Amino acid sequence: GWSAVTSPTARLEIAQDAGRAGRAMRLDFEFKDGAGWVIARKAFPMRLPDNFAFQFLIRGDASPGDAEFKLVDSRKNVWWFKRREYAIPTEWQPITVKRRQINLAWGSGGPLDEVAVLEFAFAPGKPGKGSIWIDELSFEEREPAHAYTLNPTVRASTAVEGQPPDAVLDPNPATRWHSGALAEEQWLLLDFLTQREYGGLVIDWDPEDYAVDYEVQTSNDSENWETAYRVRDGDGRRDYLYLPEAESRYLRLNLQRSSRSRGYGIGRILVQSYEFSSSPNQFFEAIARDAPRGFYPRYFQGEQSYWTVVGVPGDGKEGLLNQDGALEVDKSGFTIEPFLFADGRLITWADVDARQALAQGYLPIPTVRWEHESYWLSITAFAAGPSGESALYARYQLENLSPDPRHVTLYLALRPFQVNPPWQSLNMIGGVSPIRDLDYADRTIRVNQGAKTIAALTAPDRFRAATFDQGALTDYLAASKLPERSRVEDTFGYASGVLEYGWDLKPGEKREVVLRIPFHSAGAGGPIPATATEAATEVNRLLERTAQDWAARLDRVGLELPPVAQRLAWSIKSNLAYILINRDGPAIQPGSR
Repeated sequence: GWSAVTSPTARLEIAQDAGRAGRAMRLDFEFKDGAGWVIARKAFPMRLPDNFAFQFLIRGDASPGDAEFKLVDSRKNVWWFKRREYAIPTEWQPITVKRRQINLAWGSGGPLDEVAVLEFAFAPGKPGKGSIWIDELSFEEREPAHAYTLNPTVRASTAVEGQPPDAVLDPNPATRWHSGALAEEQWLLLDFLTQREYGGLVIDWDPEDYAVDYEVQTSNDSENWETAYRVRDGDGRRDYLYLPEAESRYLRLNLQRSSRSRGYGIGRILVQSYEFSSSPNQFFEAIARDAPRGFYPRYFQGEQSYWTVVGVPGDGKEGLLNQDGALEVDKSGFTIEPFLFADGRLITWADVDARQALAQGYLPIPTVRWEHESYWLSITAFAAGPSGESALYARYQLENLSPDPRHVTLYLALRPFQVNPPWQSLNMIGGVSPIRDLDYADRTIRVNQGAKTIAALTAPDRFRAATFDQGALTDYLAASKLPERSRVEDTFGYASGVLEYGWDLKPGEKREVVLRIPFHSAGAGGPIPATATEAATEVNRLLERTAQDWAARLDRVGLELPPVAQRLAWSIKSNLAYILINRDGPAIQPGSR
């Protein structure tokens, strides 16, 4: 009873194939361009209870794309469960779509109390062929959702006297559980006494005896266990564990490697509600709430972040520089964020007065200047090179304003966050941006298997990186130390890295750092200058030529206004520049994002 519906440039064929145990539905599709979509739909009229869940198995041989499970009611309302850039698993994976996860996509609204049609939709965003298998589609009515009110029981493999397992649920910071010290592998088990939904854990470890390697496991019978999360090379501080839509009666920490082989200690475990991991953005927002202001982008505190676009005319690639000096290197890409360490403390965007300006008042070459009582840090971004071969450049200039010599460290952090906030979500999602791996060699950082590179034209003192489970990068920086590795792979997908530049600055002395980030894999490369002086000379010359090129483009028409209206004239010219930057070839675009 399934039928195919497609966009004009896509094809879809529906077939039967072998499932996990019996027969499955196979969707074979082909996209001629990157704008198509396919839908498999079936009339399935039924009343819906107050609480319910659809379940199915999925696997595929296809590139990532937007995947949707949709319900259409008799009033033509369309409700959906949508995953953007969903990487379809190659092995069977169970999917549960709960009532609370289904939102109104479009229509006149009203209660979700019946369904007329079910749909599976897929849009990969690029041309090509692929197949998706769907199996064991089912529906179940569930009990009305209610808050968990029971008190879990806690057991452990061992415990020392006076530090029992149930201390991990005690809010008193003076209490804790500590295991015995003889066995390397230990466990701690929570019995919720009933099936429970949750979204993650927050674990406060003993600062000396913590788990370096461990697994989070779930079970409904305390005999058959499934690993929900693995931690490798943990740092022993506070661990945030992302467990989206977890549901079980039992939860166990399988502790595998101790920090100093003297057992394991936990001060407290907080079991989080499902909202904690309803999205990666929600997860990092919870983490940011526990951190000092300035350690994370301001949008995780609910504050709007303003930005300006950086690019060359007619290119399809642009970067964004926000009001705090964070530079987004590509659409939906990671950012490079500046931090200073001086006088025994970490200085962030929250500790300075940030001023923004454009070159000559109107050219699309933005600068953010951090004004601090002892230091000024200027961050200038510009793009250069022909369309299709352009590169993004970042220049950082630090000045000691104090009358005394100062040692200052500039950190340039690569972090898995966009400049765009999560609520800017038309055709994309702002907020987090995955960094799955980082590698540094020959003054070049390779991100996500070289999909993006950063050339340190000014040689750093060192580059270091950490996975998410190895601890927050800002915690390292605040302690004036760096992680140990220059290459990491993060299975969770949110690694961070940092370039370090340390100087002894005389009163009034300035230092400069420049980076080059090619927008395209081809072009915009070239050798890396041997010295900092050569790098500064090369980039300053390129910056001057870029400013001259923009002035020639924007000054072809003169605007004669009274001096009081000069900023209005600049705004007109600046927006002409942004139209040229946002233009993709001959196509005028409404904006870079």
